[in-house]
Amino acid sequence: MATITGRDRIKAAYKRTFADRIPFYPIAGSFTAQVAKHSIRDYLQQTDCFVESQMAFYEKYKPDVIVMLADLLLEAEAMGTELKFPENAICEVVADPLADKSNLSRLGVPDPHQDGRLPYFLEACRLISKEVSDSAIGSTICGPWAIACALRGVEAMIYDTMDDPDFVHQLMQLTTKVVIEFASAVRQTGVGISLSEAPASCSLISPDIFKEYIKPYYHELVDTFKAQKTGLTIHICGFIDPIMDQVCDCGFAAISIDSLSSLQKMVEVDQGRSVIIGQRICHHLTDSILRKF
Repeated sequence: MATITGRDRIKAAYKRTFADRIPFYPIAGSFTAQVAKHSIRDYLQQTDCFVESQMAFYEKYKPDVIVMLADLLLEAEAMGTELKFPENAICEVVADPLADKSNLSRLGVPDPHQDGRLPYFLEACRLISKEVSDSAIGSTICGPWAIACALRGVEAMIYDTMDDPDFVHQLMQLTTKVVIEFASAVRQTGVGISLSEAPASCSLISPDIFKEYIKPYYHELVDTFKAQKTGLTIHICGFIDPIMDQVCDCGFAAISIDSLSSLQKMVEVDQGRSVIIGQRICHHLTDSILRKF
């Protein structure tokens, strides 16, 4: 009997069937640096350390999907957000370029092949894509709302939805273009695209904010990549039960949810439109991994 690979399991999931088991989809991120004995600072700044870390995790745990996740500030940094890089912690924002909203007119879409650390990420994707054939490979990059919040600051963005809605839409139009440009470059490396939208859950914003300022741009992204025969995955951290129907309406190929949200409700609301990446399985497997260290 032929060996069933991670890619086989992922293909089966997208066909709404099963292989030998449910796919193992660990979003390990900078934890992989610990496996390869690299500092998180080096993992986030040096392509060779990023690749070695991902490969060390892959060889040790054989995930069905290799999740190419650096940090969630790549795009914002390339647009002018100032960061600091502790040795063994995720990078932090030092200064938001849109602390003064008038700076918006000075911001543009960064070149994925030249600006900030975007080239480092693309090269890592290319190298892993060439190295691994039996597991699926997916990237985790920021969605438009996450980029906007990194540029402006989360609290300021929420106030802006009430005080200056035109500004919010202008910023979201820009960050949506940023996502399209960067995601297109990632796709050219042979790696899939997953958008991380940590600030887009109802742990932080209201359903009305989601409907007015986020959902239209998700539709634009899905339609843009669907025209390129590319499906998008989205992961939203936090509690999304009140907006599950809106998220499902956007047409994402797959939706990944966090532990605060109901997996049962997600399946019921989606009605088979998307592949659901459920948090309970991921958490159990991640806990098992962490206990080994």
